[in-house]
Amino acid sequence: MVEQGFSAKTRIELDPVGLYYAVVTSHKHPATFSISAYLSEPVVPHALQQAVNDLMHRLPFLSGRLRRGFFGYYHEILADPPMIVPTRSGHTFSAYFETGTEHVLRILYGERHFTVETLHSICDGRGLTKIVSALLVRYFEILGIAMENAGLIDWSAAPRPEEAEDAFARYADLKTTDSPTRLTSTSAERPAYHFDCSPTPARFVTRKFDLAKVRSAAKTHDATISEYVLAHIFRAIAHDRAARGSKEPITASVPIDCRSFFPSETYRNFVSDAQIVMPETEDFAVMMQHLRQQFTKLDADLVHGDINASQKLRNNTRFLPRVAKKPIGKMLERSDLRRLTTTFSNLGLVKLPKGVEERVEMLEFVLRGQPGIPYSFACIAVGDALTLTTTVSVDDRGISERAAEGLEG
Repeated sequence: MVEQGFSAKTRIELDPVGLYYAVVTSHKHPATFSISAYLSEPVVPHALQQAVNDLMHRLPFLSGRLRRGFFGYYHEILADPPMIVPTRSGHTFSAYFETGTEHVLRILYGERHFTVETLHSICDGRGLTKIVSALLVRYFEILGIAMENAGLIDWSAAPRPEEAEDAFARYADLKTTDSPTRLTSTSAERPAYHFDCSPTPARFVTRKFDLAKVRSAAKTHDATISEYVLAHIFRAIAHDRAARGSKEPITASVPIDCRSFFPSETYRNFVSDAQIVMPETEDFAVMMQHLRQQFTKLDADLVHGDINASQKLRNNTRFLPRVAKKPIGKMLERSDLRRLTTTFSNLGLVKLPKGVEERVEMLEFVLRGQPGIPYSFACIAVGDALTLTTTVSVDDRGISERAAEGLEG
């Protein structure tokens, strides 16, 4: 729990997800991700900076840096908020949190967009969605835009500890000895299909789709948008696998928002994940049916088992020296890598006040990706625009294009 007062010297202990990413991140492979808002009008820098200042005052735990101690990592709240940075050459992945003021949250802006990028040590995708939404609302409030239900949070109120709680510690039942088996299949127990090629600097490509059309297409299969988009990603990867004569299973790591089962107001990490396996069929309808069956198994018992396991691991390693934690984190990372082909995260539809939504052309969700996983996919929607962003760190084989063609119908 964050100390009352939120002073500049306040230290925040990392949650299990934050600790894992703090351990495995490196200058070469920064575990960062971002959400960008593309506006219908030019960005006003002084208003954006004021909105950032107000956001950090209201949610001070976001204005922090990652620090190393003998037993591990922690966040230290900084008195000064991060300064917005102009970007003209496009977004690049970097370990920005190791330079300058070392804020784990940074804000970049261009002529008609701004990007909020962060490290997984402080929050997850759902938390970042709330942060960007709050920043958008405050930014347009400063510009004098009148709107109904203007504030997502009360800017005049004092910081609330609930918004910075460690929800893993709150909900973990450490007396439980048996946890439900994570979602896997027989095919997923052996090594997954990997893209055997030389790595290149990470880059990303974003495609924009009509949300109503994608939703309608998904409904014809009685599927969610996540299930439908993932099916097209799987088919695109299967085309690549067939060209290489491989028969290894194609799998994807899919985040699960624990807040869907265990309510929490936290902006910090509260996420689990499941391994989804591509059904081995060329019949798209059959594939959708089998994918729905896998997603149906993602229930409260499964999530609670993951919460318990994550918190137990954190507690059991709490007093290990930091240098001993790193090999454990890397071992877990290698184990995950062996069973994964790709990652797919969908933050869903972001709802904003009308006065804000009509000025946002689209949102863009970008994942840095993990070492050894050269294709990562991320979705987010606002208004009538859904975007699919592919992060690529190999010579592109047209996988993102084939997935986009499938979604375009």
